[in-house]
Amino acid sequence: MALLTKSRYMQALQCKKLFWLSLQKHPSLKPSDIQQFIFDQGHDVGFQAHQLFPDATLVDHHLPFMEKIALTRQLINSKETMFEGAFLWNKCYCQVDILTFNDNGWDLIEVKSSTSLKPTHIQDVAFQYFILTHLGIPINNAYVYVINTDYIRVQDINTQQLFSVCNITNDVKAKQTETHQKITECLEILHVEYS
Repeated sequence: MALLTKSRYMQALQCKKLFWLSLQKHPSLKPSDIQQFIFDQGHDVGFQAHQLFPDATLVDHHLPFMEKIALTRQLINSKETMFEGAFLWNKCYCQVDILTFNDNGWDLIEVKSSTSLKPTHIQDVAFQYFILTHLGIPINNAYVYVINTDYIRVQDINTQQLFSVCNITNDVKAKQTETHQKITECLEILHVEYS
């Protein structure tokens, strides 16, 4: 089953040809050494953010696809904080860095190795927000955690001071009509490629 993943969606926003190439699994899209280093750095930063939620459950990326979806649903039903929750709606798929229950709803947290909030971060979270709300999951707040440039490491990393928290809830809600339109366009391309 071909899916509109978050990475494919972000590619489509950047360039429709790039999106099409990703559907073809074109060899030119293999990450360079520099890109791979950036991806690895992002994983390291994500690990540090996990330290802020020591009781959370990780939805292991090694699990078979449908098991990730099922485990995520169990954690939603039991209102447990999770890392890498997996969500599928109408051929749209995303994994959420951190999802934590708060005041009869959920806080969606995206962790970035960037030192500042960027417009693409809002689009990234808007895609996740769209999927989760269409699955009937109430989202109270949407946040992006970025690296705090004022933080100076002395010895061990202090994860409480490592991140700056950006509340982008209103920005994400304002993007929902545009996100819906872009998703519809992407799904049309996806349908043509795989029909």
